[in-house]
Amino acid sequence: MTSRALREAFHREFMTFFERAERTRRWNVFTDIAWNRLAGSAQMADPRLVRCAETFCGVEMYLPDYLRAHLDLMRGDYGRAWFAANWGYEEAKHSLALREYLRRTGARDDGELHDYAETVLARSWRAPYGDGRRMTIYGAIQELTTFVIYRKQRRWAERLGDPVLPEIYRLIGRDEMAHARFYLRMVGLHWLMTRTAPAPTSRSCSAPSGCPQRTCCPTTRTESRSCAPPASTAGSSWPRSCCRCCER
Repeated sequence: MTSRALREAFHREFMTFFERAERTRRWNVFTDIAWNRLAGSAQMADPRLVRCAETFCGVEMYLPDYLRAHLDLMRGDYGRAWFAANWGYEEAKHSLALREYLRRTGARDDGELHDYAETVLARSWRAPYGDGRRMTIYGAIQELTTFVIYRKQRRWAERLGDPVLPEIYRLIGRDEMAHARFYLRMVGLHWLMTRTAPAPTSRSCSAPSGCPQRTCCPTTRTESRSCAPPASTAGSSWPRSCCRCCER
């Protein structure tokens, strides 16, 4: 269970995140993508782009499992629980946009898309960790990785001349980066609270032999200092120095 001070800090971060999303980042699957370009294009969708779009659509379809894992861990934390609800709404648009691309290009028909959804959802995704802190770090890494993948797909679709897929990936990638930056802020708050907590009195490390944590285990006050971020990045703003490459 996180402290009240940490939960209040999470809530403040969520309100900042949400205000910015409402003001600068909301988009509509049906009106903010130039689907009419498909009607004026004699070019068939490239099968390679179609396969990738279908794959990413399938990954995004595990949203019910992702949300359940979030809410099971964060239900008692207002800021992070409400972030999970907002995150779910934004992630839902990602799979819907990719699904619409597959349908509107004629690459897949409705029956094939329903069959695909049933195949995907016949399996479930399980969270790799059972606590909020590690899942927050995991979320930050996943969102950053997803952003990089979508950016590469966007550039590939541009080179191949697809009329709408680059914009779809741009919108999705912008969301993913916003999510990653929020998670990084949460990691930073966890870190700061850990640094300001009383130093442990035990001098024994419970990490197993060979575990990287043994080299930075806060077994003494001196060793604890080695875990702090560099002076140039110390303080509550340190994660904000990361990943400013997707402001648009």
